[in-house]
Amino acid sequence: MFTFKKNLTIAMVSAALISMSGSAFATSDWYDYGCDIPEPVFPQVCFYTGSDYTGNWYCESGARTVNKLDKAPWKDNIESIKLLDGASVYIYNQYDRLGERELLDNSDPSLDSDFFNKVRSYRTLSPEIEENPRPSWWWDEMCRYQY
Repeated sequence: MFTFKKNLTIAMVSAALISMSGSAFATSDWYDYGCDIPEPVFPQVCFYTGSDYTGNWYCESGARTVNKLDKAPWKDNIESIKLLDGASVYIYNQYDRLGERELLDNSDPSLDSDFFNKVRSYRTLSPEIEENPRPSWWWDEMCRYQY
């Protein structure tokens, strides 16, 4: 059984060790409590007027359908498509999502001859993003106050 004198000695030795070690034991840098808040993921489909993702560009986030891609500079002028963070897209070589259709799951630096400068409509698809909630009591105690 510990006495008051032994408890005081243990506390003093612990305090001395912590002060000699700098802040290694006093901050979350020493141990990863999982306090880093992950960057949000925004799946995007980016369209480019040049091959290898060059030229004019614009990006779509989320699920969206465009039945007529007929405004300058995009009309008959898309040569490459970049997909970010798990997005995918159906592209069509006719308006109103008619004609030939191709599903792109990966970025394409140069569209094939059926779609090179012939993308006239598209439908972007966005994957379901699963939220990973952390227990609020844990985050409050360990991260907000940085024990």
